[in-house]
Amino acid sequence: MTVADLNAFTAMTTGVITAPVAATGGADTFVFHNNILTVGSSTAFAQAADALSFVGMAGQAGTLAKIAKTNAADDISFTVDGTNTTVYVIDTDATDLNGAGTTASNIADFTSMVNVAAFLATGVTTNNTASQVEYFVINDGSVTTASYVYKFVDGGTNTTVENTELTLIGTITTDAALTATNITIA
Repeated sequence: MTVADLNAFTAMTTGVITAPVAATGGADTFVFHNNILTVGSSTAFAQAADALSFVGMAGQAGTLAKIAKTNAADDISFTVDGTNTTVYVIDTDATDLNGAGTTASNIADFTSMVNVAAFLATGVTTNNTASQVEYFVINDGSVTTASYVYKFVDGGTNTTVENTELTLIGTITTDAALTATNITIA
């Protein structure tokens, strides 16, 4: 097993970290801290074996938790937990959150926080708690080998997810959509 701990790297606002976090073919754990993570090759992240660790992320409140959101089947909507920092794993952007099967707000550009916020705002309600940190892992419904990780820091001005409250912190190329099983919180 390989553990790639990104805490050793300096914080990045753009860029790709490649060789230091390449998977080895066994069960690998990729550890987030406050850095941008890109797992780059088509087989770099093995969904059945590998993990993304959120242990030690800055700004956590309460107990770190993870919750799977099955949007494809349920057209779900939810309110974030205002007490604990939670990693929400959304199975697909192909159907709107709380959209009754519609696709009006699926994400056209996963690097555009405007697009991502528009998708999340259709079904995510925040607690309006200034500086509350949450994470969203969103699987691309169009490219089933792509998953994206966003850090949300509540501005405390309303209960809507806004583009200025989101940061893309991870771009994962995988062999299958990520699930909550791939998330390590303890």
